[in-house]
Amino acid sequence: MFTPTQLAARAAYLLRGNDRGTMTSAAPKLYPHMWSWDAAFVAVGLAPLSVERAVTELDTLLSAQWANGMIPHIVFANGVDGYFPGPARWQTSELAANAPSGYQTSGITQPPVHAIAVQRILDHARRRGRSARASRRPSWTGAGPTS
Repeated sequence: MFTPTQLAARAAYLLRGNDRGTMTSAAPKLYPHMWSWDAAFVAVGLAPLSVERAVTELDTLLSAQWANGMIPHIVFANGVDGYFPGPARWQTSELAANAPSGYQTSGITQPPVHAIAVQRILDHARRRGRSARASRRPSWTGAGPTS
């Protein structure tokens, strides 16, 4: 058994070790790309360590948001091959009119846990007497993302 302090230290160690700069890989060899709900939960874990880094995690995910507001379940990392089904299988850039430019993504989404992550990040920011910028929020009405 770990004490809460030991558990927090181990979690911080893993998050920092899997940090790729603008995204955190949940399992670098098995899942080298960004998964939507992993990014949300990673952002919750990063918030006590760095509010700015937590916001960056969600910003990276939301940068690949589709024109219709969908947040894809996978954002493929550039230059990382060997994962199936990868971008060549999904072909969203070629087949989906609402797919984002400059990003390769899957064509489905995951449960919308991002608002929970944003709330947790804001809670940590407020405890530190700071504000955190929430970049964009999804619009599922078909009108696209809002700023």
